[in-house]
Amino acid sequence: MKRVFLCFLLVLGSLPVLAQYGPDRQTLQETERWLRVVHFAEAFQGGIRRGVATAGKSNPAVERILAAPPERIEALVASVFARNLSEAEARDIANFYDSAVGRSVTAQQSAQIQNPSPALQLSPVDRIRVVQFSHSVAGTKAGKLMTSEAVRDEYVKLIQQAFRQ
Repeated sequence: MKRVFLCFLLVLGSLPVLAQYGPDRQTLQETERWLRVVHFAEAFQGGIRRGVATAGKSNPAVERILAAPPERIEALVASVFARNLSEAEARDIANFYDSAVGRSVTAQQSAQIQNPSPALQLSPVDRIRVVQFSHSVAGTKAGKLMTSEAVRDEYVKLIQQAFRQ
């Protein structure tokens, strides 16, 4: 009994150390692929540009973020998102958004940022695919990651730290 308890304490004590290592390489790569196919960095940087234009001011860190290659922004965000996904979930999300229907949804949603319209224009079959994906475990997690304020705060802080210098 004493030995089992000591093993339990050893495992429990090592959890914070294991958490430092983050997601595995394949999960991270699939998450980066997802963010790349939805043009996450371009949308993120576009939002910052609109904010700078509205405020009429910027700062050196913001300018570094705006000048950053999309891959750098996506890698930082992927490190946050991937901690919440299994490899299979990350692959399912990337595969959906890399499909014809996923690319169509992404393009229409991007266009709606500039010119809001009432609904996505999808065929009945594509609409079913979108609903199936959004109700899947991977789709539900993708939606939560993209809309969670806590997750957004975490990756924004990470981006700010990366470009603070």
